[in-house]
Amino acid sequence: MPDRFGLDADGDGLPDIPNTFEYVHGLEPGVCGDDCRPATPARFDVLLTATVSPDPGGLRYRWEATGGEEPVVAESGEPGALLALPEGEYTVTLTVTGDGIVPAEAVAAVTVDDLLIVALGESYASGEGNPERSAATGTVPLWADDGSGEESPEWEGHQRAHRSALAGPAQAALLLERADPRTSVTFVFLAVSGASVPEGLLGPHPGVDRDELWPGRDDLPPQIDDAVRLLGCDDSGSCDRTIDALVMSIGGNDAGWAPLLGALVGLERLGGGELYGALLDLTFDQAERRIEDVPRLLEQVAAAIDARLDVAAAYLLGYPVPTRRADPAAPGVYPLCDDVLGGIIPLLEIDAFELEMTEQRFAAPINDMLAATAAALGWEFVDGHLDDFLGHGYCGEAPYPLDEYAGNPFPATVELPDDPALRWFRQADESVTIQGAPGAGLFTPEELVTRGAYHPNELGHRAVADALVAAIGD
Repeated sequence: MPDRFGLDADGDGLPDIPNTFEYVHGLEPGVCGDDCRPATPARFDVLLTATVSPDPGGLRYRWEATGGEEPVVAESGEPGALLALPEGEYTVTLTVTGDGIVPAEAVAAVTVDDLLIVALGESYASGEGNPERSAATGTVPLWADDGSGEESPEWEGHQRAHRSALAGPAQAALLLERADPRTSVTFVFLAVSGASVPEGLLGPHPGVDRDELWPGRDDLPPQIDDAVRLLGCDDSGSCDRTIDALVMSIGGNDAGWAPLLGALVGLERLGGGELYGALLDLTFDQAERRIEDVPRLLEQVAAAIDARLDVAAAYLLGYPVPTRRADPAAPGVYPLCDDVLGGIIPLLEIDAFELEMTEQRFAAPINDMLAATAAALGWEFVDGHLDDFLGHGYCGEAPYPLDEYAGNPFPATVELPDDPALRWFRQADESVTIQGAPGAGLFTPEELVTRGAYHPNELGHRAVADALVAAIGD
């Protein structure tokens, strides 16, 4: 089957992520509207080829696919045909005729299988910190492309959500597309940086940097609503298409990851002592209480999915931990980073003790909670990448100089260097250079405002993609 994901219709050197009803249903761009539902099932191109030896020339080829509601026939003078078929099992009969030859017939079983992957969630799913093109090459970074060649609503949605084809779910979709020529992949990308369950998944979200870059824009719709619209689902939850793999990264913002980091930075002003210790303990107590509330929110997500979408399998991503580096002198030993954010503002940092507390009282509990909740909801918890991140933390070695971020290497894929010391997280100064810091000011330094810091870089997302490919392929 011809590829459906990893195309570049507008020739801009970036993979297209159309996010349209037409794309999801195998229709030509622009032939349908947002509220249109096709009268027939979605159809997908299937390339059929024949080899005749010796070929006397002047042959006619007739292909007939049966097994659907009615036969689909194609005839030509070439030993190949492109048939548009709904998903399913077919019997294809090829009849070859020509002057002076005895007609010949061949029969084969053909499976039409398009893998529909939908990605929901927050910044770890959207690819925050990894724009397709760096801000260093223009006034603003360029995020995902929809393939229209214009600033369409879908293109603007990608920019406002900070979606990148370098995100783990998108990299996984491309790897799966290229792995098997007998199938195709349709990828729908709805994750929004900064999303939580109530604001983003189940409710609207303002989008990233709306006041600074997108003034006057309406909120982005809830991701579940967008999925319902694109898949042609009715009020009863009957959908034109079944999601084969629903990939989600959600819960970190609901558990207060960003406020926790801010609180840890602020506590440095106390310089230690009893008050510092008491406030540090209180900070983690609050984080643990928020983690305890996340299962209730994920149950709401599951209820909305079950009521409004048709999903074959759901995958919940675990959160990698940015706290440790490799020790070149001791392979397999991973010391804590000395600090995070040190040097940006004097005396403000997250030190090694606080990082260890973060491991013990936030990172481990949230992943344990997500694993247990996923099991209870019938989702698969994806954690194959978590051990791979060990040693590739925030304080690891830079994978390239600060000003040499290459963006998306498409049509090539991201490759993981065989170097245990490289950093798989985006540092704050990198993020400022790569995607800027809208909203920075005299009392809000760029390095504290930029949104890409602490997120996996493209190498980290490749590790996430590999774990997803393994999970989806099982």
